[in-house]
Amino acid sequence: MRTEAVDLLKRISSRYGEALESVPAVGLRNMAIRGVYERILVITDSTAKNLFNKAYCLAKNEENCVRSDGTEYCSIGCGNLGLIDISENSLGLSIAKYGNNASSIKISGEGLFVSSKDFYLLIKSDLSIAIRLPGKDQLKEMNIDLSDHEAIIDNNSLIKYVFRKADRIIGKMLEAENYCIKQRMIAC
Repeated sequence: MRTEAVDLLKRISSRYGEALESVPAVGLRNMAIRGVYERILVITDSTAKNLFNKAYCLAKNEENCVRSDGTEYCSIGCGNLGLIDISENSLGLSIAKYGNNASSIKISGEGLFVSSKDFYLLIKSDLSIAIRLPGKDQLKEMNIDLSDHEAIIDNNSLIKYVFRKADRIIGKMLEAENYCIKQRMIAC
């Protein structure tokens, strides 16, 4: 996986790790706040790294990559997965799952972005998240400042809901990658 992408994930993890350490592990409010920081650490520190490492391994093993204008497009060759690596002039690494339930996970200069048709979660390194959810009549978009503990408490149910949706997207991609790895009998 590209070093810029790894560095960004490390920066995000470091910021949320510091925020987690600053909150005492006593009291219900503190536990709710710590739960949000811990969940982000799991998403950024282990899950996303694992997902991108497997995608990179599968793409390179398949040797089905095309480079054009500083961007490398790789078909993983199974599971409707593709890897896009924008290496010149900007940080961009993306895994896309095509088909009926299309979704993507991207590392960009803004942060870690998990998305599907009507949903996205952007985990930023500045201790904030941006979300988009389907509403009754239109899509609802909002930013939540996670350095503001009151904002975490006020939006706790919404944040947990968003994390569950992101977990489903990540889980389906990991499932597709694991299937590809087993099918090809390679070690990633």
